[in-house]
Amino acid sequence: MIKESKFKIVRNIIKLAKDLNIKIFDKMTEEWLDFIVKCRNGETHRYDIVEGPIYRM
Repeated sequence: MIKESKFKIVRNIIKLAKDLNIKIFDKMTEEWLDFIVKCRNGETHRYDIVEGPIYRM
């Protein structure tokens, strides 16, 4: 018997434009922390997409 789950897996596949400015933080570093603090203080940045760890206070 297969038990029905209340969770769904969603997978999105997108093609990114080659000219996007993407910043990837592989782990939590000083540079990453500085970026987070600046964003939370309302500063803007030049990236179209930012990827990396999430920090919750």
